[in-house]
Amino acid sequence: MKSEQDDINKFKEEQKGAEEMSTILVDKHLSPRESLKEACKQMKLLREGKLPKETWNDFMKELEEEKDED
Repeated sequence: MKSEQDDINKFKEEQKGAEEMSTILVDKHLSPRESLKEACKQMKLLREGKLPKETWNDFMKELEEEKDED
């Protein structure tokens, strides 16, 4: 079985090279159950301070920047 540390390491590897982990992308092919489990893991990491918290305004600014880049 996977341990929580394995999940954390996998997440960090997926985010490697990013300056900020402001947006967490979840594979669109996950089942609703898998998606919910992933969201719960991310919430736990946020509460433990292992992921940065982001405000709604920060999120909207990032979306606008991405839109401007396209």
